[in-house]
Amino acid sequence: RRSFMLLKNLEKNDAYMPDIISYNSCLSAFAKARDPISAQLLLDRMETMYADGYHVKPDTYSYNTVISAWASSGHDHAAEIAETIFDRMETSQIRLDTTTFNTILSAWGYQSHKDPNAAERATDILHHMFSVKRSGHYDVRPSSQSFAIVINAWAKSNDPRKAFKARQLLLEMKERSKRFGGASKSKKLMPNSYIYASILNACAFTSGEEETRMEALSIAIESFRECKKRNDVVYGAFIKACSKLMDEDNVRRTPMIETTFLQCSKMGQVSDFVLHELYNSVSSDLYKELTRCTEDELLSVKDVPKTWTRNVITR
Repeated sequence: RRSFMLLKNLEKNDAYMPDIISYNSCLSAFAKARDPISAQLLLDRMETMYADGYHVKPDTYSYNTVISAWASSGHDHAAEIAETIFDRMETSQIRLDTTTFNTILSAWGYQSHKDPNAAERATDILHHMFSVKRSGHYDVRPSSQSFAIVINAWAKSNDPRKAFKARQLLLEMKERSKRFGGASKSKKLMPNSYIYASILNACAFTSGEEETRMEALSIAIESFRECKKRNDVVYGAFIKACSKLMDEDNVRRTPMIETTFLQCSKMGQVSDFVLHELYNSVSSDLYKELTRCTEDELLSVKDVPKTWTRNVITR
């Protein structure tokens, strides 16, 4: 509020007229204060003033900041409001960039657990992103982050076939990477371990009919095998998927979880997350055997050999 009052005072002072940096700083302050409404009102004011002949015109950063403010606000209709700002940018031919698209994708991603259409809308916007790139009008570069946001949106959704939808995006990502051209550009669209972890998470939280759950299990196994650079999140998510998608009497369940943990420990990727998922997935006797402990309790990384955790980035 103080920055806004200072801005209004500067507008009255001919000697110290505010520039676009002044306005964008105020927009950023509102965004950081989680006040999207004030940010929106200031952007509206900037547009009106410019239309009336004022010297400052809202730029890409101005719009991106307000979209971001709505995206992270938690408001029930944040994504819809953020998209109206995005539409204003396109209509007014304000330069779109990769941040613009990734931020609006995030807005829909945050809403995917409560809005049944959010993940589908995010997918449509991702495809629009490629259309804008092909047009050459703006410097828009879809990346692995763009796909990761949408895949994670499907993972958090309540769609019964979210594992399939997430997997389809992975396949699309790999295909586009092949057609993109240029080693450095192609690398930006290569799936990483966090994308595979999101797909495994989508599989783990799939519920419903047996056929749907078995489809999710097949996707989990295929995706886990494909992932060459597995981190602790990938291992933990796969253990969770095996545990949730297979009944306890399934003869594949325990051997698959056991083999996964042994490989995880060998690769030095055992984290608290992995230990937690293992604890929830196997019998107490097997847990003690695999972790080499004597007590029936959940362990932390402090309780296991250091060689098991040596390659974990976040513990």
